Amino acid sequence: MKAFFKNLIFVCAFSFAVHSGAQVTTIKYFNPAPKGEIPIMAWASIPANELTDTNFMALKEAGININFSFHRFKNLNDVKKLLKLSAKYNIKSIVTCPELKSNPDSAVKILKSCKGLAGYFLVDEPPASDFEKLAEWAEKIKKADSKHLIYLNLFPYFVDPVTFGGTYEDYVEAFINKVALPFVSWDIYPITTAGIKTEWYKNLEIMRTVCMRHNLPFWTFALATPHTTSITYPTPTIEQLRLQLYTGLAYGSQGLQYFTFWCPPRYDRAFDYHEAPISDEGVRTHVYELTRTVNREIQNRAFVFLDGTVEAVNHLGEPLPEGTHPLTTLPKGVDTLYVINGGITVSQINNKGRRFLVLVNRSWEEPADLNLHFSAKAKLIRRDGTETSANLYETLTRIAPGDASIYEILSNK
Repeated sequence: MKAFFKNLIFVCAFSFAVHSGAQVTTIKYFNPAPKGEIPIMAWASIPANELTDTNFMALKEAGININFSFHRFKNLNDVKKLLKLSAKYNIKSIVTCPELKSNPDSAVKILKSCKGLAGYFLVDEPPASDFEKLAEWAEKIKKADSKHLIYLNLFPYFVDPVTFGGTYEDYVEAFINKVALPFVSWDIYPITTAGIKTEWYKNLEIMRTVCMRHNLPFWTFALATPHTTSITYPTPTIEQLRLQLYTGLAYGSQGLQYFTFWCPPRYDRAFDYHEAPISDEGVRTHVYELTRTVNREIQNRAFVFLDGTVEAVNHLGEPLPEGTHPLTTLPKGVDTLYVINGGITVSQINNKGRRFLVLVNRSWEEPADLNLHFSAKAKLIRRDGTETSANLYETLTRIAPGDASIYEILSNK
């Protein structure tokens, strides 16, 4: 995230000693969202002074099922109020407050019985040098509560290698091995006014590879709030949101996050944050409606992605994104698949024996045209979750900018 969030990194507050070979408690990952739903999290959500029914209803209506709030949370009482409202609206919250770092054992014992609790937040974008301190902090929380998640968010691929203590893969491996949390989250906002960051797909490839190695799920982000650092990030369109969210899912993401959902307070506006889904006055913006639309269609097709195994991710269309792999063998049940113009991500997902083919247009500006023909019986999975025979359609297929075409391949016969 950006510099204004660095007050979340409690490095200077750590006083934990880490001993080599210390026993690590393992917490098993679970889906904190309602049954059958993909976790969709509002990152930087409702501030402590805005905890109202109206604002929680806004999250609920937008399709947010996981909430992460931290602005102005001064103590446990603020967090308990947050969790009470979370439970009322069947939204789970990841929480943080000063007591969680100063006295984690006591804080967790108070919070762990709250019905609205999803888990506990540690830090945002820690360097590798902090992993041992974080491991000790996480261990204290795990021993007090092994039934809720512990969450932190890692740096993206393109940060200074010194931060990683080696390569980016080394950084992710060290986090998994030392801190031992039940899932991995990292942020990268690929869409800028200058185009797509070339590192985005490489970051996805590395994260997928490492998480598969450890049998861990990962969560990905979409940028919902425009701002400016050394890079200008535009106000998102629905095509840009779809591209970020569906690409994450195509690579195997088991949770989606919006940065940010509530606009950062005015005193934190160093980077000109504006036009978030919900303004800092608590008013819904036009971006709110975009997120609501996309969230609904994603949950309509959650059965494709949730708990699925991505067996292969490849790409068609030149130029291939950095770090990716071209499609050289057709998926089973497909006898024709080639791009006429544009480029697509090709994901093959096995979900409890059901085989899905997910094609994502890599451009948020232009449609992708391709020839697609199935040798097997196949279904087209529409945005509303309904299904129809894909064999009824012509082979010429157009995927709208940033969009995904999703199919279930029923047999190889």
